[in-house]
Amino acid sequence: MYLSRVNVRPQLSASDLSLFRENRDGYGLHQLFWTLFSDGKSESDCQKKREFLFREEVASEQRQTSEGRKLDPVYYLVSKEQPRADSSLFNVQTKVYAPKLSAGDQFAFTLRANPVVTRAGKRHDIVMDAQQKWLKEQLSALNLGLAGSKGELKKRLLDFANDQCLEHWCELIGRGIFPEKLEQKLSRSETLEWAIKTVVDGAVLQWFERQAEQFGFLVVRNSGGKPVLESGAYRRAHLMGKRKKVSFNALDLSGEIEIVAPLNFEKMLFSGIGPAKAFGCGLMLLRRI
Repeated sequence: MYLSRVNVRPQLSASDLSLFRENRDGYGLHQLFWTLFSDGKSESDCQKKREFLFREEVASEQRQTSEGRKLDPVYYLVSKEQPRADSSLFNVQTKVYAPKLSAGDQFAFTLRANPVVTRAGKRHDIVMDAQQKWLKEQLSALNLGLAGSKGELKKRLLDFANDQCLEHWCELIGRGIFPEKLEQKLSRSETLEWAIKTVVDGAVLQWFERQAEQFGFLVVRNSGGKPVLESGAYRRAHLMGKRKKVSFNALDLSGEIEIVAPLNFEKMLFSGIGPAKAFGCGLMLLRRI
C-alpha cells in the first residue's frame, strides 16, 4: 500500500483551475483523484474498483499565491496502487505504507467519519438519531407530544421540564465527559444543551467501540476511566454523487487507541471505517505514542 500527500499545484492552467473548482466538492473530488490511478482515464471509462481512501486537511497557512488564489487544502490518500506523479493538477508525494503493528501498540489517531445506525435496512445519522430519541424519551416521561422538529421538541421540553428533570440532566452530565460544566451556574437551556451533547457523545462512543471490536482495537481510557476520545466539526454536506444529489453528515474524531488484533486493524487502515468513503470519510491517520 501507499500513503500520499497531495496538494493542488500553485500554478494551474485556466482549464485545470476551472476543473478543480468545479469538482472539489463531493464525488467530483473522488473522480479527480481517480485519474492518478488510471492513466488519466475517468472512472466511467475504467473498470477498476475504487481502491483508495482520501482525507482533506485544512492547510495550516492560508497564504495566497502570486495569482491571488489561496493555497488549497492538503489531501492524504491511502491506495493499493502507487499514484502517478505527473499530474498537471496535483503535486503528489508518495511513500510505501506498511505500518508495523503489534498487539499492545498505542496510537493517537484522527478520523473523519460518517457514523450511522441501520434500522429496517435504512441508515440513520447517529448524531441526529441520538438527539431525537433522547428528546422524545424526555417528553414521553412528561406525557407531552412528540411531533415537531428538533427545535420544537427542545422548546416544548424547556417549557414544561420540572426540577426533577433538571436534576436528571445534571446527573447525566456528571456521568459523561463534561462534568466540569456543572461547576458553572447553568441556565435551563444550557443544562439541556450539555445533556444532549453528553447523550450524543455517548452514542458516538458506542458506535466507535463497535468499530473497534470489529477492527481489532480498543479505545484507551485515562486514569479516571474516561475514554480518550473527542468528537467535533459535525456538519452536513450536500453533494453531487454519481447519479443524483446526496447529503451526509461528517464528524471528526480524535483520541488514543490500542491495537488488539493487528491483522484486522491493518485491513481497516486500508479499507476504511464506515460509509461515505467516496466523499472523503473513513481514512484513519495515526501517530505512534
